[in-house]
Amino acid sequence: MNKLLVKILWGKQSFFQLALTMIALVIGVSLMAVTINLYLNFKELLSDNDAFSNNYLVINKSVGYLNTFGFSSTTFDDQEIKEIKSNAAILDAEGFKANQFDVELKTGEPINLRMEIYFESISKKYIDKVPSAWTWKEGEEVVPIIMSTEFYNLMSFGFTPTKKGIPQIPKSLLLNRKFDLFIRGEKGEKRMKTQIVGYSDRINSLIVPQEFLNWANANIGKGQTGSYSRVMLEVEDASNPALNQFLENNGYVTNKDQLLSGSGKTKIKLFLSVLGLIGGLIVILTLNTLVMNIQLLVSKAKAELKMLFSLGYRLSTLFGYMFYGFVVMQLLPLILIFVLLPIINSGIQSGLNEFMPNFILETSTQVLLLPIGVFVLSVVVMALFLKRFLRLSVLSD
Repeated sequence: MNKLLVKILWGKQSFFQLALTMIALVIGVSLMAVTINLYLNFKELLSDNDAFSNNYLVINKSVGYLNTFGFSSTTFDDQEIKEIKSNAAILDAEGFKANQFDVELKTGEPINLRMEIYFESISKKYIDKVPSAWTWKEGEEVVPIIMSTEFYNLMSFGFTPTKKGIPQIPKSLLLNRKFDLFIRGEKGEKRMKTQIVGYSDRINSLIVPQEFLNWANANIGKGQTGSYSRVMLEVEDASNPALNQFLENNGYVTNKDQLLSGSGKTKIKLFLSVLGLIGGLIVILTLNTLVMNIQLLVSKAKAELKMLFSLGYRLSTLFGYMFYGFVVMQLLPLILIFVLLPIINSGIQSGLNEFMPNFILETSTQVLLLPIGVFVLSVVVMALFLKRFLRLSVLSD
């Protein structure tokens, strides 16, 4: 009797149409899963809040022959920064203050290094990683420094190997290690201590707190104000043509890789957004088609359903036989998606190996949960609409 009931309820259903719907569901969910997986794997590179962000640019003036003979300056003044801020493509801007005195750093064992360095300062909001120890008050003898990762790399792989007896030191060993600091200027000199408290991937220099540099410039150096060595820009998109034109018209120089990086990130984000949107639309349209199939199946079997209901079959029984069939059909796309995802990721990994040989594409938990979530959603949608269509079909005159 159960087989007969199934035949009565499902005999008029077009399984070819259902198969096409399931294939569309597989394609849609797979696109969404691949998109989310790529985004999560490249999240650090694409993030607008990390060290690789294209929302921050450092600009400076180009050095010409007039600068060589002292007839021109490469510094920025307050009026220039005000004009930079007024540009529509720039959200905010702030100048780097530089030391107006000589700075000498001396290390002890095992490094035994004595070298002249330079300091810059800028507000905390422009620094990607700000340690809690990066503070200074007048009277304190230890000056905290945030060292750029690039500066550390130049020291470790460029300068240090050429000097006999100077070892390469890991980042972790340099942190919080105190060094002798000598500052000398027009108004005197002072011996202090300094320590590296953190590293920055965004700013390529040695950054000290503004409070220290203001005090040292006023009491040791020249005491000049309103002069800035470079300017940090906060922008919405570094690849904005209007921004590039503004920089070019004013003779400002920045790292071209940052501009290209910004353009590349924008294109990747757009590609992933479009891919995810297409996948999402396919899933929505597939669920809509599934509802239409349910309605069509109930409509075709309306006479049989009325007959079975009049013979004593409950609506819940009829619902159970039809719902079970849809759930089984929904399980097939779910299984197929889990089979396809590793194959798709393997293909993407092969393509990435050509450009990023050390990059390993991992499948996150969120990606594995997505097909299950879509399956649960489709089951809920089927249950709601099947129950409604059955009630309307059987109880209607």
